[in-house]
Amino acid sequence: MRSFRFRLDSALRWRQSRTLQRELELRALLQVRMQLIRDRDLVRQERHAAVAELRLAPMLTGADLLKLRHFVDVSMTQENRLDVRIRDADERCQEAKRLFQEASREEKMLNVLRQKALEDWRKDYLKDVELVAGETFLANWARRQPGT
Repeated sequence: MRSFRFRLDSALRWRQSRTLQRELELRALLQVRMQLIRDRDLVRQERHAAVAELRLAPMLTGADLLKLRHFVDVSMTQENRLDVRIRDADERCQEAKRLFQEASREEKMLNVLRQKALEDWRKDYLKDVELVAGETFLANWARRQPGT
């Protein structure tokens, strides 16, 4: 009896490694995106905290207001830059997601082909087993017959 061998096993292994690679790339990009969002939220929180703190101050000078204005301007610039980077990360994540889904589909297709080939092999194997069992039965039967 021959053992099962799928002729596209090496292609399937390559597709599996490619799918894993694409998934890892997507995860890394999603982590970068989440860090950018956390950074942007931190900039917003710092700006709001600074404004709230100065609103509660008993006495403000013109220099304080000027420093606040400069801080708000700088933080708004940072936030806008982070927004641009987040949009860029979103685009890269979408592309990475598309590539991951494509690799996953290709891997699944080869898995389906492998399963079909395995089913065909099992059918042939069972036919061979049945044939050998039948021949063995007939050989034993023939040996037990008197006069042969």
